[in-house]
Amino acid sequence: MFRSHCSILPALPIAAALAAVATQARAQSLDWLRNPANGRWYAETAAPTSWSGAEALAQFLGGHLTTVRSQAESDWLDQNFFSQLTLFRHHWIGLRQDRQGPAYSEPAGGWGWASGEPLVFTNWAPGQPDNAGGRQDFGRSGGATGGSTQAWHDDTNFARPGFGGDLDVYVAAGQVIVFDTASGSLPLSTIQFAPGSNDVQSVTPHGPQAMPGGVVQIDDLVIEPGGVLQVVGPNALIVMARGRVILGGKLDASGFSSVGVVTLNTTNIPEPGAAGRAGGGRGGTGSPLTTGSSPAGGNGFGPFGLADGGGGGGETGWSNLVVEGSRRGAGGGGGRTGADVLAQVGTGQFEQRRIGLDAEPGFDNSLATFGALSGQPGAKGGAIGPSPFRDGNPNNDFYGRRVDAASGAVIVGELVRPWAGSGGGGGGDASRVASGSFPAPFLPTGDEKGAGGGGGGGSVHFLAQGPIVFGASGQVLVRGGTGGGGENTIFLNHVGGGSGGGSGGHVVLQSSTHLDFRARVPANWSTNFDGGFAIDARGGQGGAGADNLGGAFLAVGASLETLPLQDACPVGYPSSGANACRGHIQGAGGDGGPGIVQLHTPRGRVGTSPLTADILLPLGATIDQFCVPVPTGLSVAGTTYLQPDIGEGVALIELDSDDCDSNGLPDTYEMAVEPGRDLDHDGLLDACDNSVAYCAPNSTGGCAAVLGSTGVASASSAAGFELVASQLPGRRSGQIFYGLGTASTPFSNGKLCVTAPIQRLPPGGTGGTTGACDGELRTDWNAWRAAHPSALGAPFAAGQALHAQAWFREFAGFSQPRLSNALRFQLAP
Repeated sequence: MFRSHCSILPALPIAAALAAVATQARAQSLDWLRNPANGRWYAETAAPTSWSGAEALAQFLGGHLTTVRSQAESDWLDQNFFSQLTLFRHHWIGLRQDRQGPAYSEPAGGWGWASGEPLVFTNWAPGQPDNAGGRQDFGRSGGATGGSTQAWHDDTNFARPGFGGDLDVYVAAGQVIVFDTASGSLPLSTIQFAPGSNDVQSVTPHGPQAMPGGVVQIDDLVIEPGGVLQVVGPNALIVMARGRVILGGKLDASGFSSVGVVTLNTTNIPEPGAAGRAGGGRGGTGSPLTTGSSPAGGNGFGPFGLADGGGGGGETGWSNLVVEGSRRGAGGGGGRTGADVLAQVGTGQFEQRRIGLDAEPGFDNSLATFGALSGQPGAKGGAIGPSPFRDGNPNNDFYGRRVDAASGAVIVGELVRPWAGSGGGGGGDASRVASGSFPAPFLPTGDEKGAGGGGGGGSVHFLAQGPIVFGASGQVLVRGGTGGGGENTIFLNHVGGGSGGGSGGHVVLQSSTHLDFRARVPANWSTNFDGGFAIDARGGQGGAGADNLGGAFLAVGASLETLPLQDACPVGYPSSGANACRGHIQGAGGDGGPGIVQLHTPRGRVGTSPLTADILLPLGATIDQFCVPVPTGLSVAGTTYLQPDIGEGVALIELDSDDCDSNGLPDTYEMAVEPGRDLDHDGLLDACDNSVAYCAPNSTGGCAAVLGSTGVASASSAAGFELVASQLPGRRSGQIFYGLGTASTPFSNGKLCVTAPIQRLPPGGTGGTTGACDGELRTDWNAWRAAHPSALGAPFAAGQALHAQAWFREFAGFSQPRLSNALRFQLAP
């Protein structure tokens, strides 16, 4: 229940590995394919959408919906995309009809491409376009009626009559149905409702039907009170309902919990992490090595099997001493999905009164004689899992489109698909080394192993043309699974590290009419430890540490969360009062962070009357009593809201882009979803730039210092690359320094843009003229590196990136220092 604002680990191999993990974790991932004939890139959306929603996403990524220019191009698209479509009924392409254009006429006049290219090739299906039913102004390939998959049809922007299916899914009271999103089936029925109500009058069964890929295309979905639909499997759950969704019972896609280590003397057998559900990531493995002592627990997985995308594994503790505390492993880090929640009381503290509302790192064992990775006193807890959001802008941390009701402005969310929770990291082992240092000669009975991490909560996406209605006890659960306690020596004294909890998943509810919580009983923390929310996307608690304290514990074959007051948290949080917790527990796992809840309706207004609102609540209730965390992108006053994007087909996006780093992804796409990959905003990936300027200088006296370079930075050359800070105040002192990464830390009315630790280069005077901006600092970094072979970043290698900035006095005496811009430079051989 804590989010660290500084590095948890020193400059160790594990820290570097986790930094690499964070860079690789992309919630925005699409699968791209390049057409060798035209050099353009193509990818289809991972969820059904409208034409306008898809085009907005395509423009956000730097392109448009696909343009088809020739029969050869159409054949290639058909072979690789159009004919492969099995889960949805068609692909949106960039074809649209301009009703304001001079050539407009129905049905065939005014058609063109969203890219602005001329319409030089056409491939209409027989009888198309026909404007059947009116307003069919958008083009798609293929369709439900068969025929050519590459032929074009005109259609409406949103759902068509073929959206969803003709039959219903019905879960009766007391019935539990398990649906696997890999290749599972669901029993279908025909439901008759009582006139004018959501009460089921009769149900006629029709038998099971396969729903491949987790896509459920139906008419109505009803889960009666006491009924449970459990969702498992590697894919998201996507429900496309032509009619209504009635949630009287429970839809459960929460990650599985780790029960912890329940065996003794088996460190040669890895302790698997718990599985996620509906696309949620698996927890990291405890004691992953089978023929030697493991230096750390395994990292948790991110959503959809993303390796190392979850919480970091805790470090193994080791000692020559017999004392258990001297070798206890550190805890695994919690997974992360959504934003951490601040407490309503206190100053700048995260919420401690409720489990799983902020992600926390694994807890150190500060009593360990040594850490197995560092060789230094203390075993270090695993890092929090990487965030799916990369551009630093909290206003677009969602999937879909957010609309400003007053201005009509639209913000496209950073996620290009609904996401899911990530798994917690595995706990570190405890290793007794009789003599010498780690690792000792390996014996399965020699170490106590850390626990496997908790699984991530799932991805649940409803697209309903009718209403989505919650009954009195209806629930959608996508909680993260709990971590577990490590191996013990005296039953409850865990010596192996506790594992991290999985993070909460992602719930996206979209309705063309309204969402109705009016029959739902509001959550009440005072009478229900879990609150009893209609939508619950909290993270899971980390596993217990020393003395079975500070986290989830094993009880009657299952892992249970301890009360928040007994949950581990960092020193500095109160032990009494509204935001109290227990404090530091040696070797406990970190809690998983919250997921994301999104509610999409036509007006996005919250209220009690359907005349004025389309997110309906009981009288006197507030939205935070039904959803945890509170829905993102939604203002109660309706000034901003998430627009429903209910379409039948997936869309095919096209980008015209280079791939300068040859990683199989278009550069334009990488820079769109991760702006930090183009720090100088020159339209070229920084990985392909030898040097990149970023971060504005913070001089306030008229001298805007500029840090640049001449020559080529090298990992081996003894000269030839100068860092040059110019436009400095004359006759002042200053110094250039460098580090291993970027930062954005407030500093003297500006920003320190190089992360610690930093390496200072030789200080000097700026020269020039007093009162003028003609001063300069200059250092040959290659020569300095050659003279300092053990400097920060060593051993240096080709491809390594460093970050530099210049410091200087703006005025004489002891005035506040100022900083130049920053410079990223990459080493050649």
